[in-house]
Amino acid sequence: MAKIILAESDHDSRFMLSRILLAAGHHVQSFAEGTEIVNGNVTLPDVFILDQQISTIDGLALSKFLKIKTETRKIPIIMLSAYPEMRRKAKQIGVSAFLPKPFAARELLNVIGRHTSR
Repeated sequence: MAKIILAESDHDSRFMLSRILLAAGHHVQSFAEGTEIVNGNVTLPDVFILDQQISTIDGLALSKFLKIKTETRKIPIIMLSAYPEMRRKAKQIGVSAFLPKPFAARELLNVIGRHTSR
């Protein structure tokens, strides 16, 4: 299964998303903020799942950062947001998929599957 980096500042959401991903057989590194990802203190994943409103660096800025770095620019990014109007901005940055909150667990797993099957 996929190696996933999840960045979600809301503790309950991060816990639930991690549980869903682990139950589906994925390996998950989860973070409450983007600092560890920016500092490179992570193992490169098959896919990033980023909340648009994570602390220290928002998901859009973090996506821009990941898209300019040679080692991460080709890794798919799935953006989560409670603000559906962020979809256009996310796509302009190069985010691979956008899921407006709330979404079904199956929907998230399907998107991950589409972006990790090579």
